[in-house]
Parts: sequence; structure tokens; C-alpha cells
Amino acid sequence: MDKFKKAEFEFLVATDVAARGIDVDDLELVVNYDLPYDAEDYVHRIGRTGRAGRRGMAVTFVSGRDMYKLQFIERFTRTKIRRGTIPTVSEVEEKRGDVMLEKLREVLNLGKFQRGTSLTERLLEEGFSSTDIAAAALQSLIGGGDLPPEPEPVPQKKSMPSADGGPVRLRPAARGMQWVRIDVGRESRINPREVVFLLEEALGLPGRSVGIIDLARGESFAQVPQQFTDILRQGARSVDTQGGPVSVSLVREDYDSKPKKKKFK
Repeated sequence: MDKFKKAEFEFLVATDVAARGIDVDDLELVVNYDLPYDAEDYVHRIGRTGRAGRRGMAVTFVSGRDMYKLQFIERFTRTKIRRGTIPTVSEVEEKRGDVMLEKLREVLNLGKFQRGTSLTERLLEEGFSSTDIAAAALQSLIGGGDLPPEPEPVPQKKSMPSADGGPVRLRPAARGMQWVRIDVGRESRINPREVVFLLEEALGLPGRSVGIIDLARGESFAQVPQQFTDILRQGARSVDTQGGPVSVSLVREDYDSKPKKKKFK
């Protein structure tokens, strides 16, 4: 913390408790990886920037059920927070390319470069064209020079039927627990904490009682105590969210296989 105050390095990752002790007058940017539960903690976080009449910026990553917290913070601070979207990889690469091209134009226009360096001469002598050399140099500077990694093979897993008849891939539930299905998955950037919140809303269970959580594409699964699943035997339960209603339903456990599965707790 002391080194950060003395500007010996540019970035600091801190918890809410540690962040309260940061007293830096010229901090330009605060990034909230997630939202705190208390709006006052959020004010403490962003209060680290824009001090002493200076301008600063606070960026917060928000998705799924955290949207309602953002609305509460807006009411608490009486401030409208501007929405944005996270840029894609291609958009980031395009922006880096634009910055690099602008720097190259500046150097070319000023003429402050050596035409015949030893490195370019060696590459030309090896048979590479000047166009290929320039393209390779730009790709190395901008990034993306490495070949894309080969996709990992998807392990084959045995399946079990869900309450609505669709196939899912799960291991047997622990004793006294039962799998339930939530019809939102990884592509919606849901995380285990949000799954617990949805189950609290749908089943009225304490969050600490939720067992293994499995995030999949298009759906998620969680093990919950059987005493909280009786309500689902009459049909799925729906929870209203900012992104629309989310359904929670039972998963039948009429299978005898036990495939290995990565778990999230």
C-alpha cells in the first residue's frame, strides 16, 4: 500500500477493507470487479478517485442479478450511472491497431527513422520482402503473433433426464440433496453467487445450504436439500430478473452412472 501511494507501481488490487485505507490524491481510475452489498461501501470505493477538484473515473462490471443493486446505488447516490458494454476481442485488437497506426504515421511524417538498420538488412538478405517484414513487425507489436491454441477435447459424459425430458450431464446428488435446474447458463455470465440468490428467491432456502453448483451452456444446476424441493414437484418456479424471468425446476435422478465433473462451490 505504501509503495502504491509513492507511485512506485501503477495498479493496486484491494478488498473493500483495504480500499478504505487508500489515501491518494491523484488516483485516476477505480475498477469495481463486482458490486458491494452496501451502497456506502460503493461510495467509499469510488471516493478514492477524482479528489481535490481533479477528474476521475470509476468503472464497474455488472451482469445478471447485480443490475438491481446498481439501480439501488443510483438512488442512494442520486446519480445516473452511464451504461456501456464490454468490448469484444476484435474491437480491442482494432483499437490497438488504430493506436499503433497513428504512432507510425507520426514517425513517418516526421522522418525520424533509420532506413537501413542492421536488423532489416539481415532479414532482406535472408529473402524476406520489405512488405512481409513490415507486416510481421506490426503483428508482433500489436499482438496476436502467436498461433491460436488448439481447443481442448470435450470430455464425453453420460446423461440423465431432466424434469422436462431434456438431457443433462450430472453426477449423483449427495445424500439428502437433489439437483435443480436453472434455465440460464455461462453465456449469460451467471456466477455461483447469482445462482444461490436465484434459489433463495425461488425456494426460500438459506444460501449456505446450497451444495455443488454446475454452470453449463444455456442452463445451470445446483444441489439443494430435499426439504426445499417439494414446491417444485407441482411445477417450475419463476424468478423475475432484469433480463427476464428465470425458471427453476427439478431434475430427476434416475441414473446409476457417476462421471467426473468440475465443481463450483
